[in-house]
Formats: sequence, structure tokens, C-alpha cells
Amino acid sequence: QWLKPGTGRMAIVMPNGLLNNPGLGYLRQWLLSKAQILAVVDMHRNLFMPGNDTQTSMVLLRRKAPGEPDRDYPIFMAIADSVGHDKRGKTTYKRNPDGSLVLAEKEVTHTVGGEVQKLKVLEPIVDDELEDIAEAYHKWLASMTEPRQAFRVS
Repeated sequence: QWLKPGTGRMAIVMPNGLLNNPGLGYLRQWLLSKAQILAVVDMHRNLFMPGNDTQTSMVLLRRKAPGEPDRDYPIFMAIADSVGHDKRGKTTYKRNPDGSLVLAEKEVTHTVGGEVQKLKVLEPIVDDELEDIAEAYHKWLASMTEPRQAFRVS
């Protein structure tokens, strides 16, 4: 109700049971009658851990205009294999095939005796694919042949 007909967009994180339970087909049919599905991203089980063990997906939608006909259209799909932390909430880092940490150079400032020094340090990269998926979505939108309005992920 809050989305502008024809152009209003939203993202919702919902339990996978709503998307794949055979008994809830009526809910999916209702959703498809009201909205165009732009993307579905299967989220890693650890997304809401610790505390909640629900398997979820993020669904990006556009509200249809009144009388807008049903049609076939492409849908962006992705799987997030990592979200930056494990089931206990501990940060996870990217690793090389040999198990060593992937490191990135970062510049930091450090004050010693009133003098500011710039240092370059190596630090591990958090293993979170969500930004990569958002970037892939935007590239996918740009590659579409028909003009589309992007759903911007900030």
C-alpha cells in the first residue's frame, strides 16, 4: 500500500518457507499479482546469527501499476555464501586456497609524541559477499536490453 503504483520499489527479507512451501502457493500468487519480482538473493543461514536461525532470502520488488498485464521477465538471482560472521557472531575473513588470510593494504594515521605519522598496514578482509552481490545486480541491470530503472542498494 505504501509503494507508488508502477514505480514503487522495496526490498524485504523473508523466511524461505514463504517462498518454497507448497502450501503457501496462494501467497506467492498474490505477490506476483501485485508486484514484479526484480531479484531474489538467498541469504546465508548465519545472517541473523547468533540469535535467530531462520533461513531467509532478500526479495526486491516493484509494485505493478493498476491493470498492468502479466508478462515474462528476467529475475536476478544470487546466493550469499558468506555474510561476514559465523553462527556465533564472530567475524570471518577471506582466505586463500592454502588457508592463509587474504590481506589488504590500508593507510592509518598514528600519533607519536605529538607527531602524526601515516603508516601502511596489512589487515584481513572480512568475508562478506553482500556488496559483491549488489554490484553484480547493478551490472546485470545495466546489461539488460530494455531500459529499466535500477533498484539502488546503498
